[in-house]
Amino acid sequence: MDHLSLCEFVVEQIFDLRNRHGGADRGAQQWDMVPIRSVEQFLYREVYSSGALGRARAESIESLTKMFRYLMEHPEAAPGLDPDKKPRHRAVCDYIAGMTDRYFFRVYEGLFPDSPATI
Repeated sequence: MDHLSLCEFVVEQIFDLRNRHGGADRGAQQWDMVPIRSVEQFLYREVYSSGALGRARAESIESLTKMFRYLMEHPEAAPGLDPDKKPRHRAVCDYIAGMTDRYFFRVYEGLFPDSPATI
């Protein structure tokens, strides 16, 4: 399921949940009747724990781990990384945490040109 379909599904499910708690004819007041815990449970069950998201999460963790391990062994590959000011693992974590997605992909592709990244 692509992201747009997943979003549409989530919105439909929330409206269905809302309608089960008194009907859509009450407008904005109706939303207040939906227990927030029900929405949270739905999101965890149908979105955050979904198979598609789980696979994407695993791929992201793999890409991040690969970069972390590489930079731990080759801190000179990261411009501006100064492992002498703080422990190397902290410097590498801070460096990666400060990256935008676009910058992460650019650095990753430079380090591992034959291995596409996913985050």
